[in-house]
Amino acid sequence: DYQISVDVGEATMQLANASSAGVVNSNSPFFIVSKYGTKQIMLKQHTFNRHICRDDVTYWRCSQVSV
Repeated sequence: DYQISVDVGEATMQLANASSAGVVNSNSPFFIVSKYGTKQIMLKQHTFNRHICRDDVTYWRCSQVSV
């Protein structure tokens, strides 16, 4: 199971991997590698780039935020 909280106002996403069942469907987030070699999260056909890492929390920003 994944714990996900999305702050729509700032278009950021926080992902905490609580436990992975090993099954990926269209509603569960998974990692991909961008054409530049950076990790991204794919969730419901949307991609997110790592924005800020603080302690044990990583914040992800929508890759279309500046478009």
